[in-house]
Amino acid sequence: MLVKSIVRAGLGAGIIFCFAGLATQAFAGAAPVQGITCAIAQNIGVPGGASISIQAAAGDVIRITQGVNDNTGIAFTVNNIPSGPVLGTDVATIPANVDGPVTISAGLQAIVFSCTPAGSGAGASTGNQTAVNTSAATVAGSGQSDAIGWSVTNDANVQFGQGGNAATRDRVFMSSQGLPRNQPIFGNADWNAWISAERRDYSGGNDGDSFDIVAGAGNRLNNDLIIGGLLAYGQSDFVIAGQRVEITSPALGLYMAQRFGDRLRLDLSFALARPEYRVTGGNFTANRQSLTLSLRGAQAIGVINLEPFANLTAFREDQPSYSTTTASVAHNEIDFARLSMGAQIAPLVPYRNGILPSLSLAADFNHRETTFGGNSTLWSPRVGLGMRMAFAQGSFSLDFDAGELLDHTDDYGLKFAFVWDF
Repeated sequence: MLVKSIVRAGLGAGIIFCFAGLATQAFAGAAPVQGITCAIAQNIGVPGGASISIQAAAGDVIRITQGVNDNTGIAFTVNNIPSGPVLGTDVATIPANVDGPVTISAGLQAIVFSCTPAGSGAGASTGNQTAVNTSAATVAGSGQSDAIGWSVTNDANVQFGQGGNAATRDRVFMSSQGLPRNQPIFGNADWNAWISAERRDYSGGNDGDSFDIVAGAGNRLNNDLIIGGLLAYGQSDFVIAGQRVEITSPALGLYMAQRFGDRLRLDLSFALARPEYRVTGGNFTANRQSLTLSLRGAQAIGVINLEPFANLTAFREDQPSYSTTTASVAHNEIDFARLSMGAQIAPLVPYRNGILPSLSLAADFNHRETTFGGNSTLWSPRVGLGMRMAFAQGSFSLDFDAGELLDHTDDYGLKFAFVWDF
């Protein structure tokens, strides 16, 4: 009896031990094994602060399936991949110059990852394409939202007779504010029609450019309130992770500008867009809602005019599920917001040659959440230099600024603006 009891106890302990091991593996993935190949690297767990080596080749796709980001640091890094995963990104494609051991290191949080060999179909295409679409939407969506917000601010500047905007990107602005007052509708002092254009360039993880045109009309309801409507159209062309993405984005929106005395003003816009994507192996159409808000002040300090500002740009884009020639890509929702806070300084009066120089300094705080990519947060400084002067029947301005939109994505531009009273 004693022997049987001991045997039974041993068997029971062994079963419990096996189940405990299976439960642990199910929760954290398979135990880290060094030197495994990409084909068998499925649901591999890596504890926080640890690393694992796998044999990878060009085109393999590494995808984090658990523990993407806990907002305490970089979730994971992959050696020899300059554009590899960073805070909030969960997919990396092995570049052409890598063929051999690749070390995956977890940050403060444990991760579980899988690797899909190059050219194996849906697994690689789905994960990589989702990451590409997310990056393209972030750049194009924020670009069009910025163009709308900048246009609304310029319309308010013209109608309220206030100064220019902080230095931003390449833009052109025209208005009908100077039409003779006996002209119908837009010649009335309470109406203003305008059109603006903007070009932006990006480098780093997102290489490419975008062009946005915005047109609208606003009615000055009283001395301190403007209400208007706008139409916008954007075109973007990017190369992301070796894939080309083309986007066209028509949009329709409303805006307002409210002045509080002579030193404080609130500008607000809301727009609906239908961006159309042309990607590798397929096309799809998304839905986007965007919001811009700008709060600006003005304070004279000696011979200097100080204009502090806080600009909020936010959008939500809903990308449907769709099929490419090699895979089915799942539905994805992207939320993006950027708060830019800073100030522009300029002389109170132009120099003798008519030029009014300006310096703009700001801090940008960007936050993004996606269905599959987790959360990402980035802050970066932005600096702008500019000048304005009277020119013909309006004013001409030239501005340069530089900053960072996403990690590994530089955002810079040269702005030309002409406010035309015609």
